Amino acid sequence: MEEINKRFVLLRKELGLSQRGLGDSIGLSNSGVSNIENGIRSVTDQHIRLLQSEFNVNADWLRTGEGKMFVQSETFSFDEQVKKSNLTELETAIMRGYMELSRDTREEIVSMLEGIILQRKETATTVELTPEQVAEKEAEAYRQEILAELKGATLSVSAERKEDYNA
Repeated sequence: MEEINKRFVLLRKELGLSQRGLGDSIGLSNSGVSNIENGIRSVTDQHIRLLQSEFNVNADWLRTGEGKMFVQSETFSFDEQVKKSNLTELETAIMRGYMELSRDTREEIVSMLEGIILQRKETATTVELTPEQVAEKEAEAYRQEILAELKGATLSVSAERKEDYNA
């Protein structure tokens, strides 16, 4: 049996697939997979391309045994990032929920948050606000709260914000 056929068996086992399961993924019958694994049939370039596409198999590894079995994906994996960042279930749910929002809604939320940050910066650099400035800030905060509520989000004008204006 050729080495490539042995690696084919190792790959299937690493993927945790039955011969039928692997065959279904790349368009081979159960007996076709069995024939490859037993050295009766060769692994074709088409099989390799399908394995690359379906499972990120490293074609060089399959052909020669060199390198790692799987190609490291260059794409972003949310689940990997969740683990890496040690996010809580709530943080994960918030991130998933945010990503499920429409682009327009996300842009409005970002705009609203930028406004809040800008207000805080302005408040921090301004020693004393005029009554008109306080009224404008309160009106803008209330406007943002109403917009957020209309979009299903909630934002409350908290006592903390009122303290910021009185500072």
